Amino acid sequence: IGVREEALEASKKKVDEMVARAELAAATEGEDPGRLKRAIEVAEQNGVTREEMAANIDRLIRLELQEAVKGDSVKLLVLAMDAAKQAGVEEEILEAADKRLVLLKLEAAAADLDPAALKQNILAAKEAGIDREPIDSAKMKLKKMHLETYREIIEDELQDACENARRKLPKRPKKAKKTKAPAAEGEEDAEEGEAAAPDGDEAKTTGEDKEVEAEEKEGEEEEVEEEKASHPR
Repeated sequence: IGVREEALEASKKKVDEMVARAELAAATEGEDPGRLKRAIEVAEQNGVTREEMAANIDRLIRLELQEAVKGDSVKLLVLAMDAAKQAGVEEEILEAADKRLVLLKLEAAAADLDPAALKQNILAAKEAGIDREPIDSAKMKLKKMHLETYREIIEDELQDACENARRKLPKRPKKAKKTKAPAAEGEEDAEEGEAAAPDGDEAKTTGEDKEVEAEEKEGEEEEVEEEKASHPR
């Protein structure tokens, strides 16, 4: 009797495992993350290892991310994104989910009464490329909530618009440097002659110096003659 009971128990376990595997396969093909999550739990209880269910778990992570993106819970979307990143989900899918997260945070901030947080989420939404309609709606709420913070955003937008306009302006062409034309052979000789000839002031000074030297020499000769005349031999 004991052997028969053991055989029945083993057979029952085998059947339960087969049923669990069948449900796991069906749930993986479907679009319901809740059903797939339960199928994975039941399969694990019936002896199916997580290594065997790697593809099923990856499918669950993707389905949960899709559901969180469609929902309006910031917390669930953050959890789903963290799991997707660890599972190596494609960057394009993560970028779309992150954009949705930014929008949800913007809507949550617009419902609160914190102007600083709302301003921060408006800037984040602009950076993420969110559609203008929810951003404009959030700015109107900020204007009613705190006018000074609203003005800060408007001033930043005007400054960004001016900078973008400057970048789009055509650049002025640089002026070509003027190159000195080569002098003709006659002009070069004239320049060399001017360089070699003394300046007018210098020539005048040289002539005056010679006259002074001649007068001094003449004076010295007269003194010598007078000395000879006063002392005859």
